Amino acid sequence: MYKLVIPTAGLGSRIGPYTKFKNKALVSIGDKPAISRVIDLFPNAKEIIILLGYEGSAIKDVLQLLYPNRKFQFIFVDPFEGDGSGLGVTLKFAEKSLRCPFIFCPNDTLVKDINEMNPNKIGNWLSYYEKSDGDSFKSEDYRTISLRKNFVTHIHPKGSGTSNLYTGLCGIKDYKEFWSAMSDVSADSAGEIVGLSALDDVLGIKVESWFDCGNMTSLLRTKKEYAPSSYNILEKEDEAIWFKDDLVIKFSKSKDFISDRIERSMYLPKEALPKIIGVRTYAYAYQKSSGDILSENLSVDVVNDLLDWMKKRVWSVRGNPISEEILASFYNKKSFDRAKLYHSRYEFLDREIVINDKKCPKLCDLLNKINWSQIYQKAIPVNFHGDFHPENILVDSGKFILLDWRQNFGEGNKEFGDLYYDLAKFMHGLLVSHPMVARNQFSVKWISEHKVKIDIQSSTSLEEAKKAYYKWLDENEFDIPHVELLTAIIFINIAALHEQPYGEFLYLLAVLLMTKHVIL
Repeated sequence: MYKLVIPTAGLGSRIGPYTKFKNKALVSIGDKPAISRVIDLFPNAKEIIILLGYEGSAIKDVLQLLYPNRKFQFIFVDPFEGDGSGLGVTLKFAEKSLRCPFIFCPNDTLVKDINEMNPNKIGNWLSYYEKSDGDSFKSEDYRTISLRKNFVTHIHPKGSGTSNLYTGLCGIKDYKEFWSAMSDVSADSAGEIVGLSALDDVLGIKVESWFDCGNMTSLLRTKKEYAPSSYNILEKEDEAIWFKDDLVIKFSKSKDFISDRIERSMYLPKEALPKIIGVRTYAYAYQKSSGDILSENLSVDVVNDLLDWMKKRVWSVRGNPISEEILASFYNKKSFDRAKLYHSRYEFLDREIVINDKKCPKLCDLLNKINWSQIYQKAIPVNFHGDFHPENILVDSGKFILLDWRQNFGEGNKEFGDLYYDLAKFMHGLLVSHPMVARNQFSVKWISEHKVKIDIQSSTSLEEAKKAYYKWLDENEFDIPHVELLTAIIFINIAALHEQPYGEFLYLLAVLLMTKHVIL
């Protein structure tokens, strides 16, 4: 047996767009957080020591939910940034717990082809990758090693030496010698490399398949390699959904998001919700449900059955009128805030644009001309889902499972929301199908600074589902233009939350749809 230590204290600034709200250990790699893929490399680790710093409590919550049967020791590091911090400083916080053979692995290093890593069996070791022409690694970003008969003779500084790149993954058998060397002040910033360099007979283990999540180029390559085949997950900055065995983990940067989401589960039909089996401050876990995702199994009958069921079991529960203050904050203020966020985040100049041969005004002009009072007056207060689109609904033998329900409808308003918002959310999932987005079957083509073409592919089943939905809305006497306008508002609200080019597509589609319904 051996222990495993994983440092996660740092800010992850090299992949800043992904670490604004969460530690890089929680960046999604396929359908799991990065640190989960690291841990799964080491099934025989006796104990896993996690060194925490930036957003460390969230890491602790997620790992306790993902691995209820594994032994963890969580150690908070201070300082983890600025003066007096460094990888060596972080690692020394674990010294007392690592007076035994152990493996050191960064939270952003993944390998696929090491069969034996136990330092008790093979001694001291480190893994390396032999750089080749055309791969995504830049030699200047990594330390390199020299070898003689498979043993390390020298570890070179970054940007010098050989083509053998040190991956950051290593095993320590001679821990006394390692920690003695780490007492030198140079180790504070240099990290584990100081201890490694002091050891005799360090075996070099070559890996053919190495993925580094620590810089943008390699991270995007890693995400592509581990892209899930079973789920259409559209990544957000401050939220995530992960899967492991029969568990689903929902993460949010916001404490209120999680607590409100759990409270709101009490207002929805219990038989239509997955079983929640664990709750922490920043995440909760529920049991994976059987069934098929509605977005991949659309049909006229299923759409009609779902909407009739929602009308009977959820939307039939009526509440008192929602205050204009809440409605104004939810629809009006949020739309202006999100438009401003999109313009600043992507440095987009709000201007008149011809979209798909339709002359469209500035977004700010459209938002200012919306009859917001009419939107508030038409609101129908009911029990609601809040993120009611085909990706959040499972179909299982004619029954429906509701996933990822919204945590509130405005601050403090958890029980009732606007029925029209649910209807618009469903329309948004039909107009912009997640499976099409996940397969990159949408496009944004700029012809000039003021002219653009946007498109998203469809399918026969999707088109039939849209027709069925419009027919259902008409038969149930809902205001279809109102649903369409709210759908455009939803697209504006989510555009800034997604990476490009998807965010750009949503923004332009919102402007195009809004132009249809707003009279300047």
